Amino acid sequence: MKKTFLLLFVLSFAACSSESDPRASASEGDSGAKSPGFWLDSADFYIARTPFAELVNLEPEVSQHYVWFQNEYTDTRDRDFWVVELSKLERVNKAVMRAKSDRLALPDELKIGREQWSDWQKADAKKSFEAELGLRYLEDERRAANDLYRKARFRKNETQACLEIWLDLKPTLDSARQAFESGR
Repeated sequence: MKKTFLLLFVLSFAACSSESDPRASASEGDSGAKSPGFWLDSADFYIARTPFAELVNLEPEVSQHYVWFQNEYTDTRDRDFWVVELSKLERVNKAVMRAKSDRLALPDELKIGREQWSDWQKADAKKSFEAELGLRYLEDERRAANDLYRKARFRKNETQACLEIWLDLKPTLDSARQAFESGR
């Protein structure tokens, strides 16, 4: 029994003290963290499926409603309308404005991220930096790629939600505007 325990202890110690390059497992995702390539591919998936153009195409209509309700609608009796419906209009308007810039910026960020990841992989293959420094750079790349993924996923979900909100909101706004203008 003691020999078996001692043998297991020696084997466990030997396995823990092996001198392999930690970058190999880290870059392949064996450490439990996903590689920057995984996050960049995931960001690309969401960017490609975000209907930026649909939301941007709504700009004239959303903007016209937004400006009118901000400047002309003075009926403050219906508190729920101001809190709920006009908050939705604010959200949609903000999403439209953001979609105009994000439809260009997110693909650019993805391109830069892929270039940086490729540069890291090339430098790592040539052993251009010490293992510890390489791991620090890898973690920076992983964090940046993950941030882009989260931003792209959020933008896709927010864009789709705002498109759906607008479909429900527009008739309500049109009705409120018509009722207000006919009551003047």
